Amino acid sequence: MSDWKSRRMLWFCLACFLSWMTAASGQETAGMPGATLHLGFDPLIQPVPIRKQTWTVVPEGTLANLHTSGITGQGLVSRQAMDGILLQAPQTGAPTAAFLRGTFKCFFKPDWTSGQGPGRHATLAGFGQWKVPPDMTGYWGITMDPTGKQLQLGIQSTTRGETLIAADIQFEKDRWVEIAVSYAPEGTWIHVDGVTHGPGQGVSFLPPDRALSDTGLSIGNAPKGNQPVGGILDEVQWFNFPLKQVELESRQWSMSARVDDKQSSIHLSWPSTLDGPFAIRRRPQGQSRWRLLETEWKGFHYQDFAAALQKGQIYQYQVQSRSGKERLRDLAVGYALPANVHPGTILILVDETLAPQLQVELELYSRTLEREGWQVLVDQAPRHDDRDWSRNPPLISRVKGLVQSHLSHQIHQTRLLLLLGHVSVPYSGFRALDGHTRPQDDHRGAWPCDVYYGDLDGVWTDHSVSHMNQTSRFNSNLPGDGKFDQDLTPTLLEVGVGRIDFANMPSLLESRLVRSDKKQSNLEIKLLKEYLGKNILYRNKRLNFAMETIVDATLSPIMNQKIISTAATSAWATYGDDYGRLRSGRIFTKGNRSLWGFVSGYGGGQSLQAGEGLIETKDFKSSTMAAEVGFLALYSSWHADWNQTDGFMKACLSSKDGPLGVFSIMAGPWNLGRVGLGACLGEVLLASVNGSEKGASRAMAFLGDPSLRCHVTPPLDDVKILFSEGQRYLAWGGPQPDHPEKIHLYQKPPDSDGFEFFLSIDSEATSIGLPQEVASGTEFMVRQGEWIHSGSGSFANLSLGVVTRTP
Repeated sequence: MSDWKSRRMLWFCLACFLSWMTAASGQETAGMPGATLHLGFDPLIQPVPIRKQTWTVVPEGTLANLHTSGITGQGLVSRQAMDGILLQAPQTGAPTAAFLRGTFKCFFKPDWTSGQGPGRHATLAGFGQWKVPPDMTGYWGITMDPTGKQLQLGIQSTTRGETLIAADIQFEKDRWVEIAVSYAPEGTWIHVDGVTHGPGQGVSFLPPDRALSDTGLSIGNAPKGNQPVGGILDEVQWFNFPLKQVELESRQWSMSARVDDKQSSIHLSWPSTLDGPFAIRRRPQGQSRWRLLETEWKGFHYQDFAAALQKGQIYQYQVQSRSGKERLRDLAVGYALPANVHPGTILILVDETLAPQLQVELELYSRTLEREGWQVLVDQAPRHDDRDWSRNPPLISRVKGLVQSHLSHQIHQTRLLLLLGHVSVPYSGFRALDGHTRPQDDHRGAWPCDVYYGDLDGVWTDHSVSHMNQTSRFNSNLPGDGKFDQDLTPTLLEVGVGRIDFANMPSLLESRLVRSDKKQSNLEIKLLKEYLGKNILYRNKRLNFAMETIVDATLSPIMNQKIISTAATSAWATYGDDYGRLRSGRIFTKGNRSLWGFVSGYGGGQSLQAGEGLIETKDFKSSTMAAEVGFLALYSSWHADWNQTDGFMKACLSSKDGPLGVFSIMAGPWNLGRVGLGACLGEVLLASVNGSEKGASRAMAFLGDPSLRCHVTPPLDDVKILFSEGQRYLAWGGPQPDHPEKIHLYQKPPDSDGFEFFLSIDSEATSIGLPQEVASGTEFMVRQGEWIHSGSGSFANLSLGVVTRTP
C-alpha cells in the first residue's frame, strides 16, 4: 500500500479518537455519540449538520506497526509520506464541515523539538494546494514551518491568498501539546496548551468548493501525502464554531472522581498534556498526614483499590506533576456518603421593619426548611441605616449578639445564618480587590463584610485603617468609625452566611409595582416574596435547571483565568469528565436555564459590560432581561461591594426564574467544587474561607439562601394515614429516582419544636405500620433518598419531606 488512497483506507483501521462537532445554531449542543468511522461514517457526506458527533476507529492487530499509544488509548503516527487521513468530499451539495467559522483541535506529540523541526513544511489539516499567483486554485491549511517554530493558518481563493495568523511555538520532542486553531470573520486565534495567540486576521474569503472536492480533506498530512507532521496525533476534533478560552483552558484545572461500587474503588481522572510522571496522594478528610500512593504514575487515570477505603468517608486526593510543569490538582471525594437526615441549624434574621408583611411567606419557607431536616430559628434584627452610618455600629453589634446567642452552642453541626431583608451591614478593610485606586476612580476602603457575622470568636479591630474615599463616601474607613480594619478574615468561620436583600432599587420600581403607591418598601417586600417563592419551587423540583455550566469570559486571557479555573474545577467536581457540560455561552439570555453561570467583564456598581454588551440594573425592569441560571458567579469590578443603590448583584437576584444565589468571585478564594459532594452553599462558603492558607477576603459576597444545594431529588406524593383492620399505617407513593437509596421517616409529636428522624427502610416500601400509642396530632414526614454519582464520588441525597398528621 504505497499510494495515498491505500493509506486512506488503512486509516479506517487505525485506532484513533476523532470527533466532528457541528450544530445548526452555531453553538455546541450536547448530544448522543454519533456513528463510528469503522462503520462507514464520513462527516463530509453527512446530509445534515451533526450535533456533537464522535466516532472511533477500531484497530486490527496486523497493522500494529502503524499505530501507537496516544494521549488516551491509541493514536495515529504520521511520520512518512502517505501517512495520515484523507476524507473525500461529497460529489453533490456542500460539505457539512465549516471553514468560514470553526475550530480545529487535536493533541500532538512531535518527534522533534522546535528549532530542529520536522525538516519540511508539515500539515496538520487542510485541502487544496498552496500555489503562486496567478495559478491559484484554492487552498485551506493549518501548517508548521520546517524548523517547527511557527504554526499558521493560510487560505487561498483563485484571486487572493492570506496567512491569517502565524504564532511562534516551542515544542519539545516526545511531549504532548494541545493545539486548537479557531477562525471566524471576526478574527483568528491559535491556542497551544491553553496559551492564546491572536487575534489574527478574520476570514473574509474562502477557497472554491472544487478545491475540497478535488483533493479531499487531509489530517496529519497534506492531500498529496508529502507533508507528514512528524509525530503522533490523537483526539482530533472539528467544530463549526470558534471555541473560546473556557473550552480550551479548562482541562489544566480539572479533576474528577467516580466511585465503582462493584470493585469497591475510587477512579480518578485528570486531563493533561503531560503523560507523567505524577505523584498521587490521599488522606481522610480532617487528617493532616498524606499517604503517598504513587510516585511515578504514567497516564491520566488512577483507580484506588485500597482496602483502607471505607464507605461513608470523604477522602482528599492530590495529583502533582513530577516535572513541575502543571499545577497541583486536588479533590475531595465522597465514598458512598450516607444520607444527611439532620443537616444542621439555620438562623433566619428578618429585617424588623419588613417582618410583619412577610409573616405568611416566612412561615411557609420555615416549614419547607424543616421538611429538609433543618432546625429553624427565626428572630428579628435591626435595619441598616443608609443615610447616617454613625447609627449602624450599635445595630451591627446587636445583630452579632443575636447570632452568638442563637448559634454558639451547636458546635457539632452545620450552622447557617440567613439575613432576610436589609439587616445591618458590617463593613471592613482597605484593599481595593478590583484594582481601582485612582483619585476619581477609588474603590479603596471598607466593603460590605457579612462574613463578620459568621465569625463567632474572632477579633476585628477598628484603629489602623485611615482612608477618606473621595469617590464613594460609603467606602471611607477611619479609626473608631465602626468599620473594621481587616482585609482578610482573622480566624476560621463557624457560621455560613447568606443574604437576601433588595433595598434601594429605584430603577425597578416602575416595572415591578403596578399600584399607585410605588414605594421602595413595597418593592422590597414584593421581591423578597418572589425570591422565597422561587426558592420553594426549586426545592420541590418544580423550578429546574440543566445540569451544565456556561461561561461568558470576556476579559483578557490572563484576567479570565480566575473565572475559568473556578468554573472548571466546580464543573468537573459536579458533573465529572463530561466535556459537554462546561461550555461558553451567554448568561443574560432568556431561556438559557443552566445550573451555573459564570461571567467575567467590566463592572460598575449598577452595570456589567460583558459578551452581551452593556447590561444595567435598569434593564431588569424589562420582561426580556433576566438571568435565568440557577446560580450566578461574577468576576467584575465593584460588584463585591454590593450594598449600593441599584446594585447589580441585587438586580440579578431579582430575576423571577433564577438565579437563587449570586456570588462575586473577585473576592475569594471560592471552592465551589464542594457542591459535588451535596454540600449546601453555606458549607461551600465555610470550606472556602477555612480552607484558605492565607486567609479569605473580608468581601466574599454571596446573595442568596445558604441552605440551598445543587442536587434536588423529587419529593414523594400522596403521603397519608390509612386504617385497616384496626391498624394504622403511614403510606406514600410517587415515582422513584433512577438510583433509589432508602425511604427516611421522621415524626413530630404535638407541641414538639421540630421533626426527629426515627427510621430508614427499603426504597421499595410504600407503607409502614404505626404503633397504637401514637398521639393524635403527631406529624409524620417521609423523604426518599437517591444515590447521586457526581464528579466528586457518590452520596445519598434526600428529597424534601412530605408531611401528614394523625387524626
